[in-house]
Amino acid sequence: MADLCSPCLERLGRRVAAYRLGMCRDCFSGKPSKSIEQFGEGDFKNREKVADSQRRYRAENREKLADSQRRYKAENREKVADSQRRYYAENREKVAAYQRRYKAENREKVADSQRRYKAENREKVAAYQRRYKAENREKVADSQRRYRAENREKVAAYQRRYRAENREKLADYQRRYYAENREKVAAYKLGAVENG
Repeated sequence: MADLCSPCLERLGRRVAAYRLGMCRDCFSGKPSKSIEQFGEGDFKNREKVADSQRRYRAENREKLADSQRRYKAENREKVADSQRRYYAENREKVAAYQRRYKAENREKVADSQRRYKAENREKVAAYQRRYKAENREKVADSQRRYRAENREKVAAYQRRYRAENREKLADYQRRYYAENREKVAAYKLGAVENG
């Protein structure tokens, strides 16, 4: 009994070798019978019965199935990753639409997940941002210009608040900048006076 598919044996009376978790490949993957010739015409008409059995089995064995999936993914990382990449490449629009819908329906959940990830991976996130900015200077600059043009009041309010909260920090930065760029600052002031 342990080496046979339980759903096939109980529902259809068919002795099919078990593939994983006491189910054959079709039952485990959730797919119906592939053809009438494979299991016979009588069994082919019981798709709904088999599907109902599969749903009930999954509902009653959530942890068992989840553990099996985790173990499979851990043992087949490259195979799973390759399958996901291939699926994404073949279904870009479908995946993008799903992601937009999920984010729209789970704004708080997504935001909380992002905050937690950034807090746990500060260095990794900072390194990615630096690399992205270095590789996309024009794109980043254009995005910043567009944002500032569309949010002038918001940007100005943020700058005022930042200056008020970081007076010493900004003053120290200015002193250090002047000390390291005396010639540049002097030339700028001279040009300003001549153009004044």
